[in-house]
Amino acid sequence: MAPSNLFSRLNESLLRFKILYFTSIGIVSTLKTYMQLFMKQLGLNPYQVGVLLCITQLTGFCLSICVGFIVDRFRIRKPCLITAFTIMILSLLGLSFAFSYNVETSCENVQAQFNQSFSLYCQHHSECTEQDFVATDRSWLYTEYRIRYTMYKLFVFLLPLEVCFISTYALLDVFTMNVLQKDTDQLPFQRAFGALGWGCINFIASFIMSLTKSNIQYCGIAVSVVDFSYMFIFLIIIISITLPLVVTIKPIEHNTNASHSLQLDNDTLKGITNFLRNWRNLMFILGDGILVGTLYGFKIAFVFWRVDDLGGGKKLLGVAIIIHGAMEFIVGILGSKLLQLFSCVQIIAFGAFMYALDFFGYAVMQTPIWTLVLQAIEGVAFFCTYIFGLVYIANTTHPRSLASITFMFSSSYVSLGRSMGSSVGGTLVQKFGIQNAFMMYSVFATILSVLLGTTDLLTRKNHKPEANIDDRVGSDISLDQTALIGQLPESDSEQMANYGSSNN
Repeated sequence: MAPSNLFSRLNESLLRFKILYFTSIGIVSTLKTYMQLFMKQLGLNPYQVGVLLCITQLTGFCLSICVGFIVDRFRIRKPCLITAFTIMILSLLGLSFAFSYNVETSCENVQAQFNQSFSLYCQHHSECTEQDFVATDRSWLYTEYRIRYTMYKLFVFLLPLEVCFISTYALLDVFTMNVLQKDTDQLPFQRAFGALGWGCINFIASFIMSLTKSNIQYCGIAVSVVDFSYMFIFLIIIISITLPLVVTIKPIEHNTNASHSLQLDNDTLKGITNFLRNWRNLMFILGDGILVGTLYGFKIAFVFWRVDDLGGGKKLLGVAIIIHGAMEFIVGILGSKLLQLFSCVQIIAFGAFMYALDFFGYAVMQTPIWTLVLQAIEGVAFFCTYIFGLVYIANTTHPRSLASITFMFSSSYVSLGRSMGSSVGGTLVQKFGIQNAFMMYSVFATILSVLLGTTDLLTRKNHKPEANIDDRVGSDISLDQTALIGQLPESDSEQMANYGSSNN
């Protein structure tokens, strides 16, 4: 193939993935941003939100680990991505129409629950008004049975969404890594287009919700209600438009000798074992995947809850999210330069410190306008900890186990870590108040940043950081090194093994 033709094909593939990053990450981030406010409007308190998210994300983590191994073992990356998009459409349809805001109790009970909840609220706040209370609590509108039933239904729709989120993130990253091959320092730039989707689609969703906001009288008590169904339908439309791009993906084909097929299947598990056998990699999964994921989980669950408490409107949230996405995009543009100056672990440690600054700001802020600055800090924190974590994986993992390790990291960060962050955070918010909870997480993020930086300093002398793709094969993996770019020695029994097709 002529170099010019190869260059054209490469750019076409990367353009497709830029669009998919833009739409899919925008959709996922919108749901993660506003799902907590949706639950809040349905009557769940911070503790219940934390418990529901913990169960959903912990279950999603276990399922995602299994999905990652199956995807690599049976080479069904593309079918899995198509299935994930389809399930997201079905789950969003359920969220759009399966819930009602009607209060299923008498006005006498509503008034009694309101007075009781308002009295409890004022015990923790020296200056409180009914307007402030309504902005932070809806549980008094519903019976205990109604809220419990709502939690069960939310779990049914959120669990498949959680697994689909991880599958979408991980598989798009794997496809992009395959196209980039050894130019993995360009991954942050490709991922930066997802940051644009994070800002743009979130902003449009916030604008839609601002149009559907209305004040409703429940038994003489004024309540502000947003019709989230329009937001869900908007996201369904975007997924439906994006799905044809997924269907037409042409996964990179790897030439393999028929006699090597069993060996390739064994190398999926062997590659995972080799990765986890390295204690530096284990520290990476624990520190960046799980512990930094707890910071992300708390942020996702309660940042906009905090802003909502201070009276921040949906338009303000929309502008803040655009700033968040813009900062991610800037870091992505500078990604290759940063990798020339610092190791991935150093960049991750810096991202954890940015989380510490972010949480401290939310703890002490007195007006929601601060959110604009804090979201800029948050954009840097997320991109440095998550995206550069993917670069670390791309440079240390065998291609036959790339999806498995990527699923492991992504599910650790956005599911297991997030479940811990949201559940522990919900308990802390319920017991100590949201400001104190943010301060506690700020201290934790500072300590974690120091630990990550120290780990990198202690291990760098005995570890070759971020090797090129040609150096990724472990010493006990018996594949020819050329298999890393999909080229095994030719023979008469040669066959094509499509790593994104189920026809194998």
